[in-house]
Amino acid sequence: MGKECYPSAMGWSAVGVDVGGTKIRAARVVDGRVVGETFRATPPDDPTMVMGAITDAAAGVHDGRCPIGVGTAGQVDRHHGVVLTSPNLPGRNVPLGAALEEAFSVPVVVDNDVRLAAVGEWLALGGEPGVLVALYVGTGVGAGVVLGGRVLAGVNNLATEAGHATFRSGGELCGCGRRGCFEAYAGGRPVVERLARRIGSGQEAPVHVGGVVELAERGDPAAREVWEEAVEAIRTLAWNLVVLYDPAALVLGGGVVRGVPELAGTIREHVAAQVWSGFLQPRVVVGSPDAAVTGAAYTAWKEHERG
Repeated sequence: MGKECYPSAMGWSAVGVDVGGTKIRAARVVDGRVVGETFRATPPDDPTMVMGAITDAAAGVHDGRCPIGVGTAGQVDRHHGVVLTSPNLPGRNVPLGAALEEAFSVPVVVDNDVRLAAVGEWLALGGEPGVLVALYVGTGVGAGVVLGGRVLAGVNNLATEAGHATFRSGGELCGCGRRGCFEAYAGGRPVVERLARRIGSGQEAPVHVGGVVELAERGDPAAREVWEEAVEAIRTLAWNLVVLYDPAALVLGGGVVRGVPELAGTIREHVAAQVWSGFLQPRVVVGSPDAAVTGAAYTAWKEHERG
């Protein structure tokens, strides 16, 4: 587990794993580039099977020497490699880091997927932005902030859980148990569920956000109301993050952003209209599809380098 993992001709090398709700992606990353990858389906309802699938995916690209970084949605005790709660890894207090360290005999870092992806976005932009904010809108809503190449974690490793800041006080019930969170209005699953509750009994409800947007564009009043409120929430959250962190770059990602291409332009226009006269505007860009695995790999390598 020494420096032999990183011969000078190669730079740095590590494995990054992204644990998604339906699939697990593991990638061998060299100097920020994906040079090999494997995929496995995410088994439902069984943490032991999920950990087995993660191990199997990582084994497909691991060289026997280099560190491994793993990102998953939810709350993670990064210091101990324990997944406290995650929609993608059933159960509580799952010792994922220890299991992988035993399987591979290398250092392992486990962290929240969005925070690791923010590091990957910073890498994709050449490591240039001194302050970068990544806002991901997919099934849920999350954010990550990178300051000088290091992700902002917070005392409880919960910094920038932006989806659970309040958008509407006392509003819609969120999956976290609180009311009015940004995620309850803008997350892909809540958007679909909100429309399903309002739609007429004789009409089939969409199963994804794209269907909601199509109905809204055709003039369906319920779909239009749900989608307009979702866009308002996303734009408001994006601007709040810009005000709070004054980033050089605001990176947008997640399934909703990718599935509704015009959304990035709407956010860009909104941020540009809000920036105070005479101040630099943040660069607003759509994120890299490899950010989750490259950020996980880079973070694992940096932690190993620090010893």
